Amino acid sequence: MITKWSFFGKSLEIKKDATLDVDVLFCGDFARYLPHIILGMNLFGKRGLYTQRYHGLNRFEVESITCCFSHKKIYDGETIFLKNLKTVDIEDITYPTPEQITIGFRTPFTGREFPPDFNTLLTLIRNRVIRFVNEYGDKQKIPPVTASGTTQKYTEHYHKLERRSSRSRKKVFHSYTGVVTYDIEELDDTGAWMLQLGFIVGCGPDCSFGCGFLQKM
Repeated sequence: MITKWSFFGKSLEIKKDATLDVDVLFCGDFARYLPHIILGMNLFGKRGLYTQRYHGLNRFEVESITCCFSHKKIYDGETIFLKNLKTVDIEDITYPTPEQITIGFRTPFTGREFPPDFNTLLTLIRNRVIRFVNEYGDKQKIPPVTASGTTQKYTEHYHKLERRSSRSRKKVFHSYTGVVTYDIEELDDTGAWMLQLGFIVGCGPDCSFGCGFLQKM
């Protein structure tokens, strides 16, 4: 049995008994709400996945959860193992200093232009980190970044997504996914650290609905 589902405007086919992987990012001490996430996802699964939210279509349940930092299972479908949930201070994130890097914009990027130039990319990551630190952390200041780079090549896919937020008057997201390769000419330690943080927190003005998350290619 194959059913249809729409993901960021793209039609997908889901086979019976298929598995979908979902990433969840906890900030600050919000990791304590893991049980709420599991309950919410399972209740959502009883309703089902579909663009128009048809009840009962493509129903699912949370099979297991693994911590991406400890690589240990924290939920096996029945029991929660909180001791296996590892938290990481962003100041402890290690960072390489590459001369070139290829980045996948794996969920829609809602900036004004695509691809963002290298300095804009780091600025957008920095702004998102500041937003998370101010809202969920200890409100410490994030140092400025010194960097320069050029876009070597890229692919892009445009998405016009319906926006369903009662807090915003905007009705659509104009967004992009794609893959971008940057040649890095200058990158200080703060910039290299910020670039690495981008693969955790993402970039861009909108983080709601999973927008702006990155993947190292």
